Formats: sequence, C-alpha cells, structure tokens
Amino acid sequence: MGLKVEINKKINDFELDIKFQVNNKPLALLGSSGSGKSMTLKCIAGLEKPDTGIICSGEKELFNSKKKINISSGQRKIGFIFQNYALFPHMTVYENILFGLRNKSKEEKKEIVYEELKKVHMLDFESRYPSELSGGQQQRVAIARALSLKPDILLFDEPFSALDDYTRGLVVKEIGETLSEFKGSTIVVTHNMDEAYRLCEDIVVINNGAEERSGDKESVFNNPKTIQTARLTGCKNIVDVTPIDEESVYVNDWNCILKVLNNKNFSKIGYRAHYIELEEQDKSENCVLCRMEYVSEGAFEVTVYMQPLEAFKENIVIQCEFTRDYWNKFKNNENIYNLHFDSKKIFTL
Repeated sequence: MGLKVEINKKINDFELDIKFQVNNKPLALLGSSGSGKSMTLKCIAGLEKPDTGIICSGEKELFNSKKKINISSGQRKIGFIFQNYALFPHMTVYENILFGLRNKSKEEKKEIVYEELKKVHMLDFESRYPSELSGGQQQRVAIARALSLKPDILLFDEPFSALDDYTRGLVVKEIGETLSEFKGSTIVVTHNMDEAYRLCEDIVVINNGAEERSGDKESVFNNPKTIQTARLTGCKNIVDVTPIDEESVYVNDWNCILKVLNNKNFSKIGYRAHYIELEEQDKSENCVLCRMEYVSEGAFEVTVYMQPLEAFKENIVIQCEFTRDYWNKFKNNENIYNLHFDSKKIFTL
C-alpha cells in the first residue's frame, strides 16, 4: 500500500518540513528530543493538522491542503502506540482491546480480541487491569489494541523508553515478529539506534524538523554522511581533518596521518569506538600511539579513553570500546597503547 508524507507545520520558532515515503518495510524516524519526530506522527494520525502538504495512504488522501482534505483521526485506519501505553485504567485487558471495535457481532469481537492477545502472548491476562501488569505487558496490550482495528498504518512513539533493559529486549523481539507479519506501513519513532536497527529496514534521520539522512539501515549506519547522523547512530569519535592526497588525511587534533578510502569533499572523519583495535607498538600504518587516561568498566565491556601522545592539546581523547576479555589481553602497566584504525571503516563527513 505505502505511505507518502510531505508536510510543513510551523509552531512558534520551530518549523517541521519533512518528506519521506514508507513502503512495505518498517521505517524508523531517528532523531534527538525536539527534532520533530512525535509531531510528524501526530500529523499522520490526524491529531495535529499540518499547515501545508499531503499525506497519502496508498491511493487514499488523508490530508491535502490544496484540496482541503483532512480526514478525521478516527477514520484514518491508524494504530497509534504511545510512549505511556494510553490504556484505560478502569478497564480490563479484554475490555481495553474490545473498546475500539465497532459494527461487529459479539462473536466477531471476541474472536478478534483473542486473536490479537494470542499474537502478543497475553491470553492469560485478559481479566487483569493495567495496574496489575508490568510495563512490558502493558505495551503488549497497547499493541494488541492497535492491531485489533486492522489498521493500514502502525505508528510507534518511543514505545520502549519506559521499559528496563531486559524487558525492552524481549518486547523489541516480539514486536519485530509482529511487524514481520503486518502488511501495512509502519513507522517507529525513536532516539535509540539499537531499536531502530533491530526493528526497521529503512531509516530517516530528522534534525531540527527536516530530513538529514535517509536510506536503508546499512547505508545510514555505515555511511552517515552528516555529523548529526553520525552522533545519532552512536559514533563517539568525530574529528577535523585536512586532506593530504587522494588516499590520506592529516587528523588535526591527533596530529597524525591516516589513510582513507574516500577523500573527496569533506572536512571531518568518524570512527566508531567498537571498531578500534589494539596493535603491537611497532606497527605504524593507520595507527595512533596513545596513553590510557581513564577506564570505565561495565559488566561485559569497557570504555577506554586514550590521549594521542603527539596531540597538541591535553584534553584530546579517543574513545574506545572493548570486551573485557579483549582489554585484559592487552592492558599493561605502562598505559601506552597503539590504536589501529581500519581505513575501510573510516567514514567521511
């Protein structure tokens, strides 16, 4: 079916001006707080009215400013899963899902409720109230309620932000399975790159109300192109460079030369912290000799902050992320390490 969005809306000093298209693959709207992600969803759902533009679901126009079309939210066949679940506290799980079903027989309603509860593994909880459920269980009920309406479009607004890490992982997995069977258009709003990567095939990065980068998730993560996209996708090391020739650049802050694969029209490079490798100190190509400044140990990984020995400033650090086993293999009493940067994994900005 597909969803086409081309809208503009101004609110005080903020302007949302966004264009994108959703086909039969889930799409993530990735952006920082205040970038316009949630406003975009509200416009699609009919909860907010754009100033100008169009919103089309397949051949059906949900909004067209020139034609003065603005279908009401209740007629748009959209399932909206909110951050706070938005369940009715005085209704049971069964009643929450039943609430939105109209013009169906009692048996049809019962069949739909049971079908959707089965999909989200909540059949045994139909008589409970939202206050008797965990956050993850409430989220599943909210998804079942949205699916019960047989929507053409599913919208998720930061659906996992209130969940703990363990529950989030389980719910993300279950939603991924649900979306794989959903035939309509899906948009997931998030600022979490892992959620975007796990659930969606395509990504639109939104910054200050406008698209900054879009494409399939592999291309966006491996070649973010812009500083904001690099940061949103988790890049910890972004530095200014000066091109030397077609294959190498001078890294200003690190005071070193690195080989790169793409040396055209850029002023910065990015390198992900978990790509950095440690080498013997006699290896020099695409390596930076550093002093370890600080180690932050997690349960399974360590984050290590390194200062290049040749750096002109003392506060220049390179952030590295290693497994505990890898770090224990290399750490030494001298605190001097040789960091290797694979030219294939350096991206230009």
